Amino acid sequence: MTGALPRTGAVVVAALLLTGCGGGADVGTPAAPSTPPSPAAGPGTLPGTAPVPGATLAPDPAATDAAVPEGLTLAVALPADPDPADVALVDAVDRWAGGRGVAVTRHPVGADAHLADVADAVAPLGDRGVVVVAGPALVDLLDSVSSQRLGTPFLVLGAQLPEPTANVTATVWAGATSRGSRAPADDAPTDAGVAATPADAAVAAGMAQVLSGVTGVVVHLDG
Repeated sequence: MTGALPRTGAVVVAALLLTGCGGGADVGTPAAPSTPPSPAAGPGTLPGTAPVPGATLAPDPAATDAAVPEGLTLAVALPADPDPADVALVDAVDRWAGGRGVAVTRHPVGADAHLADVADAVAPLGDRGVVVVAGPALVDLLDSVSSQRLGTPFLVLGAQLPEPTANVTATVWAGATSRGSRAPADDAPTDAGVAATPADAAVAAGMAQVLSGVTGVVVHLDG
């Protein structure tokens, strides 16, 4: 009897050790790797994401290196009766495109014409087609058309949408921040702003942003 006790005790101890090992396996399971902290976000951005639609950004020098897709076509929509600032912007689009082998088509949009027709003609091109809207006169129509064609890229020069979507990029500057008739501009339009239309800079900054893939933002040339 006395000799049996140590053996029984050994069995119990062994069982406890095995139970302890099982518990230790659970405790020792490696934890899932932690997510690295997101970089600090700038104005108009969410942590770890691209800028939200409508965020106002300064021109991005790095975006100027974005590749121009082969076969890129720009369909330029302008008012049927354009003012000098509109014409300056359209001419700047021609200069930008001419230096890069990009095709440009012009589409005057009047009371009986529809920006929707221009957008629908560009849609089959996908990312190789961009609808460029010159000046603020067509902003109200653009707001309606672009929101129904989220797969088509748009660039508006010298104006912006009241509630931008991710497919509409804008380039604005002091005195040229119109949001159409549905919302106030960022500042009052001025003759000086129109006369000093930075057409080439507006087109270059806007197209660089569109080609970079970070779209839906407002690029403010004055920083």
